[in-house]
Amino acid sequence: MADEASESPKGTKRGLTSPREASRSPKRKRKEPSSPMDISPEAVNSVSRIFKIGGGLHFEEMKGFDNDVLKPEIEAFPAIVHSMVSSEDTASKTEAATQLKLLVSKGHILPIVLAMESDIIPKLLVFMADNNFPKLQYMSTSIIADITMAKNIELLLEKDVISSMTNILCSDSIKNNTTKEEAVRALGNIAGESEKTRFLVIEEALKSLLNLYLKTPLGPDNVSLNNMIQWTILMLYNGTAP
Repeated sequence: MADEASESPKGTKRGLTSPREASRSPKRKRKEPSSPMDISPEAVNSVSRIFKIGGGLHFEEMKGFDNDVLKPEIEAFPAIVHSMVSSEDTASKTEAATQLKLLVSKGHILPIVLAMESDIIPKLLVFMADNNFPKLQYMSTSIIADITMAKNIELLLEKDVISSMTNILCSDSIKNNTTKEEAVRALGNIAGESEKTRFLVIEEALKSLLNLYLKTPLGPDNVSLNNMIQWTILMLYNGTAP
């Protein structure tokens, strides 16, 4: 693999800065997220209980979270989920997906826990499989990729996320490289979770990853996608990447 894949791409478990971003700006000390990307059973139970309390969210019960920062965002979460699950209007679903993407991409664990505990994962997988709405498809794929940055992703595996991401890689109908890049990122994050998940990705997705790499021309338009594929293959090699 080329040297340009020596750093982990943005939004992956092993790093936050892509090679392209690193070349544009001086190195700075990385700001750590306010909470670790680790979902304990206690956190899931606590958040699930709070989320289901009638009449709103009760943040006084939440310990270990930055309530003042997250409260406005989490209060909007039920409406976002409702719009994505119940709305018949594609524009409304796309707007809700955009809002959810903003929530789960900030590095806080609470929105990710809420997403995993809600009914949204099956809907996201349905949106991912629909080539008729490229923006909604991209947003859904990217949201799942962000969720895979957390630990304890068994729920995603139960929903056959690896197969869904592999279908994105193999689809000739998807012309948007960024959608395929998000699918590759998700597979790399899943592979970095454990030895078990690494072998699952190898078994189900390695051939598709290699085919995509061979079919993707070199050039400035494909640098980001090629780097992500290289990073993911490194994760499959030994579960780690520089």
